Amino acid sequence: METYQVYFLMGLLLVGLEIVVPGFVLAPLGVATLVTAGVAWLSPNLMVHGLSFLAASVAAFLCVKKFAHLVSGKTDAEYSSQLEFGVKGKQVALIAKVTNHANPGRVKLFADEFDIQWQGEIPAEALDWDLGTQLKVTEVLGNKVFVER
Repeated sequence: METYQVYFLMGLLLVGLEIVVPGFVLAPLGVATLVTAGVAWLSPNLMVHGLSFLAASVAAFLCVKKFAHLVSGKTDAEYSSQLEFGVKGKQVALIAKVTNHANPGRVKLFADEFDIQWQGEIPAEALDWDLGTQLKVTEVLGNKVFVER
């Protein structure tokens, strides 16, 4: 099998996997791989393949970013001031009880689970929360969320 054929099949696979994998990362990489397949068909030089993949990847991700801004109508400043994909104020359910700082509790947000982050001491009322208690997200910090009742 020729190099360009391998790139072409990998590109199709990446674009196809985008359908089942969240995040819109694989499609731009798949497009970049398809572009690299075209370059590989014209040139056998692996350095040229690598540079074309790099350039096509950057271009594809910039196009995705520009498209997202056009569709949403938001600027970079609005995105950076918006809290982690707009989850501020989102209702979440408690899925692991709050016991102490070693076990601060967990909530389910979309399909992911996050540890609760507390500012200072854990409020006494939080120790009495039952599983399934609805909480409101006030801030997100990495894989931890700040909540209030």
